[in-house]
This record gives sequence, C-alpha cells and structure tokens, in this order.
Amino acid sequence: MGMDVYGRDPTGESGEYFRCNMSAWTDLANLVISLCPDETDACKDWYTNDGDGLDAGGARALAEALTEHIQTGRVREYITQKSAQEQSYFEENVREFTDFLHESGGFRIW
Repeated sequence: MGMDVYGRDPTGESGEYFRCNMSAWTDLANLVISLCPDETDACKDWYTNDGDGLDAGGARALAEALTEHIQTGRVREYITQKSAQEQSYFEENVREFTDFLHESGGFRIW
C-alpha cells in the first residue's frame, strides 16, 4: 500500500505523478512538515489519501523551500538518524518529490 500524489495541472512529466510506499511517505511527510511548516500548513491531511493537497502556489512555495533546504544541507541533517542505506534513498526521495512539486501545478494525495 502506498500514497499516490497527482499533479493538478502538470507542466512537465515529473509533475504528473509521485508515489511512495506508506513508510517512505510518512518519512517524507514528517520531513516536509518539520522543515517547511508555513508552506505545508494549507494541506491538513498529509497522512491520508483523501484528496487533500496544495494549490499551484503552495506547491511552488514548498518546492522552493525544499530546494533551499537541500542546498543548505538541512535535508541531509534531518535524515542523519537513518542508516547509511536509508539516507541515500530518503534524500533521493526528497529530490524526486521536489521535482514533482516544481512541475505539478498543485497536487492531491490519493
């Protein structure tokens, strides 16, 4: 079982669809909520697949914040508690989600 995240108005292929298994999604949601509380606040149901999400402006703001946190090393700092193998996977997952956000035109979690 996993979370399927669909772009509302994708501007590129990476903005059409993003998928995570439940464990990876929980880790990802925890990270984005922790590092980007202002940008994630409009989505109330990060942990359910009820169709909540962010509009285009919200997704863009979250993408920009995550990009900055990747560049400054805050994402890497956040995930240092994971094993070395999990760190690499987790960091790549954050990058893929950030790419999705940039091109999603907003999203819904299903």
